[in-house]
Amino acid sequence: MKDIVIKMFVVGVLLFSVHLQKVVNEQYTLIDNLTQENNQLRSIPPDTIKLEKNFDRDWFLMKLALIKVESNFDSLAINQISKAGGLYQIMPSSGFLQEANRLINRNEYTDICRFSPDKSTEVFEILNQRYNPKKDLGLMCRLHNPSAGEWYKERIMKEYEFFKKISFQL
Repeated sequence: MKDIVIKMFVVGVLLFSVHLQKVVNEQYTLIDNLTQENNQLRSIPPDTIKLEKNFDRDWFLMKLALIKVESNFDSLAINQISKAGGLYQIMPSSGFLQEANRLINRNEYTDICRFSPDKSTEVFEILNQRYNPKKDLGLMCRLHNPSAGEWYKERIMKEYEFFKKISFQL
């Protein structure tokens, strides 16, 4: 029974990862097209934010681990105390959304974007590309939840190690 549950979980993670990678690739194409049409859309030099064309497995697994800890993969999750919402549990009217808007020089990201897997991932990527270009797990955790202690990083690392382990077994 335990083996069946693990296999079902692995299949679910794989299906989610294939979908998420497709969405990310579509986002990169859209952003590339916008950048080519008008480089003035960004308030920072275009070469400052690099959009990856190749799949980065470890970064993907780190994002999965963060999403698992934050929302348990529920894009409609809402924290009843803080009102954070979505996969990444972004706070309403947060500096997270405002900074992403500043970096792209548009008011594209609003509170409702927190509940969109596509838009919330875009926000997460924009901020990490700017402030965490080396994709450091510790910095990712501090950027995402500055007030959390070491326990937060350890929880995400535990999930990351789990996803890494099962991904090698496939």
